[in-house]
Amino acid sequence: MIAAEILHKFISKATRTGQGFALWFFPDEEIIRAIVHKNGDVIQTPANLPPETESGFVFSPFIPSDKYPTIILHPDHYLKGLKEIEDFVNDDIAGKIETPIFESNNIYTSTSYEDYIDGCESIINRIKNGRAEKVVYSRLKVVPDKGGKSPGELILSLKEKYPAAFCYLFYTPKTGFWMGATPETFLRKENSIIKTMALAGTRKRTTPENIGEPWPAKEIREQQYVSDFIKDELRKLGIGNLKISEPNTSGAGTIEHIRTDFEFSIEKNMDVFNQIIEALHPTPAVCGQSKNQALQIIRETENHDREYYTGFLGTYNIDEKIELFVNLRCSKITNSGFVLFVGGGITADSLAENEWEETTMKAKILGLILPTA
Repeated sequence: MIAAEILHKFISKATRTGQGFALWFFPDEEIIRAIVHKNGDVIQTPANLPPETESGFVFSPFIPSDKYPTIILHPDHYLKGLKEIEDFVNDDIAGKIETPIFESNNIYTSTSYEDYIDGCESIINRIKNGRAEKVVYSRLKVVPDKGGKSPGELILSLKEKYPAAFCYLFYTPKTGFWMGATPETFLRKENSIIKTMALAGTRKRTTPENIGEPWPAKEIREQQYVSDFIKDELRKLGIGNLKISEPNTSGAGTIEHIRTDFEFSIEKNMDVFNQIIEALHPTPAVCGQSKNQALQIIRETENHDREYYTGFLGTYNIDEKIELFVNLRCSKITNSGFVLFVGGGITADSLAENEWEETTMKAKILGLILPTA
């Protein structure tokens, strides 16, 4: 069987016999991995923090709630590589191969240009009046599915197009189907070493040689908010052995960002990891600065719930590691098509029309692989 067919049969079996599954590629790895949760209820908690004794695949929203809880899939089946996934499929020879049903209780409509510009200008005015320093403002773009590409083909297309991203497909009856290709690490832990990054500022990537050109002051300030926030929050937790890189340009498909890397050890306090999650999420890269003021403005201005967009996801205590990523460049898959969630950081220097163009660039990252014709 070819890879797309194997994955189609895997998804059919997992949705029919299990309570949730995740398929993913780690950045710069060719191995596709999968978890199927079959035994017992999927863990749902209205908090960002997985229990420290748990292991599995975590899918956490922007702001946890009863409607959009943090989900943890148990690794009842943990499959590494296409061969193990095919073996899992072949154990179900008598099972009927079905096309997944992308049900959703929500009705989604694209954010209009006029509504986005009005909201963006309102946020800019509030920032100039001292309500916040930065606010991340998002919108929806609904893309009809006209091509019938299978979910297995979609995740393979994502990996081919964006090999340096964390590419995934996720499903539970509670969340529905989600997919994405995110360039941003939230937290990675191996042994006592933890890594994270501050990724913000966006511009079009014309050629690989474009990396190294000077960034506009607005983008530099936007990314500096994120770096300062991470540094301050970690130091509040007593972490003093921080290794911090110089800001650098990091490509992400057709666009690029400013990135600063952080690395530190928690050898002396192994219980601090979930405190770090609580302190950092959501960062100014997906929310704003200061956090509480930015959250309030988001609630007052955005006409949609972000659901799992700008949350985080990934493996938790699998292979003796934790690898979590920010849920950017993502889409919810429905029966009628794809709901793309895109956003950008608004500061006092922002121009609403430019911010619309930035979100349009970000929408194209997933749009390039969607079956729309």
